[in-house]
Amino acid sequence: KGHSEYVNSVAISPDGKSVVSGSNDKTICIWDVKTTDVTPTLKQRQVLEGHSDSVESVAFSPDGRFIVSGSKDKTICLWDIVSETKKQTLTGHEDGVHSVVFSPDGKYLVSGSTDETVRVWDVATGTIKITFEKHNDTVETVVFSPDGKYVASADPSESTAPIWDVNTGDVIQTIGKDDHWIYSIVFSPDGKYVVTASSDETICFWDVTTGEEKSVLENGHTQDVLTVAFSPDGKYLVSGGYDKTVRIWDVALKAEIETDMARMHASAVTSVEFSPDGKYVVSGSADMTVKIWNVKASNQDGGDKAKTNKKKTNKKKTNKKKTNKKKTN
Repeated sequence: KGHSEYVNSVAISPDGKSVVSGSNDKTICIWDVKTTDVTPTLKQRQVLEGHSDSVESVAFSPDGRFIVSGSKDKTICLWDIVSETKKQTLTGHEDGVHSVVFSPDGKYLVSGSTDETVRVWDVATGTIKITFEKHNDTVETVVFSPDGKYVASADPSESTAPIWDVNTGDVIQTIGKDDHWIYSIVFSPDGKYVVTASSDETICFWDVTTGEEKSVLENGHTQDVLTVAFSPDGKYLVSGGYDKTVRIWDVALKAEIETDMARMHASAVTSVEFSPDGKYVVSGSADMTVKIWNVKASNQDGGDKAKTNKKKTNKKKTNKKKTNKKKTN
């Protein structure tokens, strides 16, 4: 059982007991997390059907009662996790929805689309609160700041990413550097930094206030980095990329922690997320699988053995047309 096509997105419930995944096969799978002292496993519980095209993004509400999904069919669907039924369908985007996530208080959703817009939705009414129109291509990634006041968004055709004020629609900061596509963007748990995953094989930290690049994690991935997520305490990052690997990073040391997660997927890793207790990582891949990892058990020495993070020459973005990250074998 499982998905029959690429897995585009994974998310873990706030209580850590469930995982949800979205796929090119147009379905959403709900998985029960079975944990032991060493090896966690996933058992498929339910398959949700309701989209007419690929499911590009999934997320849990902060209270764990609902799942939201965004699809290339231009719609956003809200699902009741208890009854496992569709509660609401939001329409308004003029093209496919590639990223969707709840605000920290659960009152709003933010979505990014191929129609080049970012929209904030009122969950209670299903109406659009505000629309941002500053992108030039598919908005692949959107995220709320921890206080819910700002939204960061990026499309891989651009080298920079704007940070928006949710109430005014004003761009308060722009981060990024020339010649590198941004595939994924996330705020640090304290809200001080935005972290980007990009085509130059690096993960960059940006100061939200100044827009300055503060640090770079490199010498890990050997191809474009497609997805990145923080541990709940902000001490670690997990990333996935075209090189088929899942990597864990020590934020303070600015270095990769050696684990046996690398090379465990057979194709590009499209989505990663830490569990709420920081003990597990879930990954989704173009190889059609969803995997769960025990972070400590995956560390080869059972401790925090970090690789040296030497400086390297950055790979620049080429002028050729990019390949959609969800379509890589």
